[in-house]
Amino acid sequence: MGLITTLDKSRSIYLKSNHTLGRDMGAADTLLTNPLCSRIHCILSYNKDSWVIEDKSKNGTWLNKKSLPKGKTKLSVGDKITFPGESKEAWLFSDDRAPKPVLVDKDSERYVELDDHCNILPSEGKVELLITKQDNSWMVEEGERVYNIRHGSTLMFADQLWHFYPNDVIFNTVTQIIKRADVSLPTLTFNVSLNEENVGINASSDTGQKDFGYKAHHSLLLELARRCIDDEKSGIAVSEHGWLSTDLLISALGIEPTHLNLLIYRSRKAFESSGLDFIPIERRQGEIRLSPCKLSIKKGDAILNYDRAS
Repeated sequence: MGLITTLDKSRSIYLKSNHTLGRDMGAADTLLTNPLCSRIHCILSYNKDSWVIEDKSKNGTWLNKKSLPKGKTKLSVGDKITFPGESKEAWLFSDDRAPKPVLVDKDSERYVELDDHCNILPSEGKVELLITKQDNSWMVEEGERVYNIRHGSTLMFADQLWHFYPNDVIFNTVTQIIKRADVSLPTLTFNVSLNEENVGINASSDTGQKDFGYKAHHSLLLELARRCIDDEKSGIAVSEHGWLSTDLLISALGIEPTHLNLLIYRSRKAFESSGLDFIPIERRQGEIRLSPCKLSIKKGDAILNYDRAS
């Protein structure tokens, strides 16, 4: 995750994938008070599979008491970074793991690392917002609000202001995954008890099959699946199948808005952990739907099927 720590270990700074140290309060990620330091004095960055340091100053930067040469120098855990003059300002490079998406509270220097796909904050016991990644974009779901965030965006939760940094890493070799047009849609099979108190899901796709068992959060996906079937019967355009007002969904499930976000999180997390290439829920402002898929709902002797064409 990349950390630098003061010699007395009283402060730890989470490194962004391209992290600047210097005297410029507006431009430097970590502020240096030494008057001999430059506005942007040095840069620590994650390059390929390691952290490097590069001097950008007029008066020099020292690594383990040796002046840094021109260009980038690889860092190792335990390296000591110092600056010109008699300044006691110094940092230890204390963690060499790759950077991850992160939220930073600049006042306290606290940070929260994010998963690459689905995050619930501040916790499952107190849901205030969800942060998810869809394709190359990050999205926040806060009650009925749905909005995108970028590098430097601010968020409020747990009565604190947090800054978001995606920490995108550029690797030496980039592997592109191209989805074939002929890949079939995944199939979700719902097994519903007659009193509807138990809902099981089995999912299958080109990447595998998974029995998710009977879980409380499956009732959310069942409600969205039924909306797809109703829209197909009503002749609504296929591209708009399944969209349901979050207000109506909350009312139908008899839950609070914060509980809805918890159910969404648990559903997404279950599919993410399964290894199937399928994110089950899509959101847009004020609405929610099941992601494109084929459906089969089995309740007693009744079976309802849905085969989305696009």
